Amino acid sequence: MDKNKTKKLAKAIATGFYTGYSPFAPGTVGTLIVGIPLFLLLAKVPVSIYGVVCIVLFGIGCKVSDFLEKDSGQDDPSEVVIDEIVGYLISTIGLSVGVVGVVVSFFAFRGFDIVKPWPIRDVEKQLQKGLGIMTDDVIAGLYANILTRLFLDLFFH
Repeated sequence: MDKNKTKKLAKAIATGFYTGYSPFAPGTVGTLIVGIPLFLLLAKVPVSIYGVVCIVLFGIGCKVSDFLEKDSGQDDPSEVVIDEIVGYLISTIGLSVGVVGVVVSFFAFRGFDIVKPWPIRDVEKQLQKGLGIMTDDVIAGLYANILTRLFLDLFFH
């Protein structure tokens, strides 16, 4: 693949197929337009495969977000939303498909990603480049997964 096509593909992936260019809340838009449909597509596969997909997307996300950070000259550019997409997928690992679970995991993930409770903010500052961009959202996704499970267990089981 030539350099120009590679750059376009990296940009498409990093920006959640260009949803990251939304003028309003690009992370939220990327999660809604790409993250939720991707979860719905993967929800019926075994958890082990779902986990492998998350790991692969994390690795790809590290590479493409690092590339876009260098290309733009900005630290953690707002148009990079692959981190939010992967973080949302992690927030839904092992959850069954249902409107309540999708909605609760979405709001829980976005809340943790925006507020960045300990150690999310520290991790974001300590890790650099693509790894830092991706890892804080993975932790937010883990927190959201736990909160979503607690919420569903308390109110719907």
